[in-house]
Amino acid sequence: MARCIIRAQPLDLIFILDSSGSLRDQFQDEIDVIRRIIKHVTIGDTATRVMLVQFSGTQHLEFNFHQFTTRDELLAALDVLRHVSGITRIGGAIEFTLEALKDPANGMRDSSVPKIVYILSDGRTHDYPKDLEMVGSFEEARYKIVTNANLQTLEARFDPYHGTETCEKVPACVKGSDKPVDLALVIDASESLYQLFQEQVHFAIKRISSPDHLLGQNVHSLQVQRSTIRQQFGSDCSSEHTLRSIKGTTSTDLALKDTLDLLTSRDPNDGVRAGVPKLVIILTDGHSARSPKEIADEMRAKGITILAISVTPEPRIDINELIDIAGGQARVFTPRNAHVRLFTA
Repeated sequence: MARCIIRAQPLDLIFILDSSGSLRDQFQDEIDVIRRIIKHVTIGDTATRVMLVQFSGTQHLEFNFHQFTTRDELLAALDVLRHVSGITRIGGAIEFTLEALKDPANGMRDSSVPKIVYILSDGRTHDYPKDLEMVGSFEEARYKIVTNANLQTLEARFDPYHGTETCEKVPACVKGSDKPVDLALVIDASESLYQLFQEQVHFAIKRISSPDHLLGQNVHSLQVQRSTIRQQFGSDCSSEHTLRSIKGTTSTDLALKDTLDLLTSRDPNDGVRAGVPKLVIILTDGHSARSPKEIADEMRAKGITILAISVTPEPRIDINELIDIAGGQARVFTPRNAHVRLFTA
């Protein structure tokens, strides 16, 4: 995946491709001409957009300006084009293209953006003089018409639309650990943490799930919001904007029970891996309606490690409950010791 900054003059570029019988042996030559142009101009939403109409006796819109927005996509689309055969109706093709350009759904931009219509044909039309009439309609609309003559100067014709593209690779989830773990994030979405809910989510995504800390090919994660499973193992690791506070009472015991059920599940659809260590990180301020100590003890007895984290400072947290959940002070993190690295190799 790449993120690109594009600087180029905008252009709406329309190809009208003759696919009639007389060009059967030259069809790939026509495609190569289109490839040369696409490789030369700068493709992008704010730069050159491309539409292609293929015709013989009938016409077909192969793709509009919206359909492909990168050079690689356009080149791949050209690879699958096939020759149609039949008679040649250039006038009908131009008329069809004019109507397609009028349809807002096809994505042509306003008159401030130049338009170039590039016709690839041997010119042997069966609908003369309609072809000349339709060319006149293009000229009235101030579209520049180019044919496939003088191919040695092809790229130079499009120099004004050859800009710059600066791209950098953007990793989705970069491998950050070579030790496998199934990680469950349990996020308190109760009333007492309503004001701090997004801070909890931000902490979970940036401090826990970031590539620099944990997530990689060997780390599978899920998210449990109170006792609602929001994401299964193997889901996207950057879902910060999909979580919302649901208020209500604090039911940490129920959330941990659901988490235990998942971590001990044998259903392959749940994504839990056999023989892989299990880690639960719970973000809460304590204050549960029922003590979660019993279920937390059961989880630890099954070999599950629990870390308890609060973004709320003392004394507004129930520190004793957090210790009960984590099984000891060393696995409890508050704003006082939030700088401590949560994970070690």
